[in-house]
Amino acid sequence: MPKPPRLKPLVWLALLTPLLAHALPEDRQQPINLVADRAEMNQQTGVATYEGNVVVTQGTMRLTGDKVVLYTKDGEVTRVESFGKPTTFKQKPAADKEDMLGESMKLDYDVKSGIVVATTKAKITQGKDVLTGDRLEYDVNKDVVRARSGASAERVQIILQPKPQTPTKPAKP
Repeated sequence: MPKPPRLKPLVWLALLTPLLAHALPEDRQQPINLVADRAEMNQQTGVATYEGNVVVTQGTMRLTGDKVVLYTKDGEVTRVESFGKPTTFKQKPAADKEDMLGESMKLDYDVKSGIVVATTKAKITQGKDVLTGDRLEYDVNKDVVRARSGASAERVQIILQPKPQTPTKPAKP
């Protein structure tokens, strides 16, 4: 079996930076690591395909899938697709927030529009809060989430846990 092509570190950085734009600031300073069983990069079409137990990490961000495809134009990533049973995503959005966990059969990120779409058995979890649906769409630029059901009879479901009550101190006389 031929070995996957080795890319220069700057190529990895150029390909993966858009994925990591909304990580913790210190995550962006961490090295990017991508491992897969197979890799193919077509310089003419700008399409790079990674297959077999694909894992992409940088700091707190971790993306896994059976197949990850990166589309580039003029040296810039324009779109990222991840497929799996499921494909998963984990990231710590801020130091004082719990990890954001996502999973679906397909994840599609359009870099220009800043829209991430998770389809088929999509689920996002943060702490004990859970959002499920056939299609979950997150607009990174506007910080807006849209959820909808698909062809299946399953409906969108949101479970929000109440915030813990802080005890009130008695007033001093």
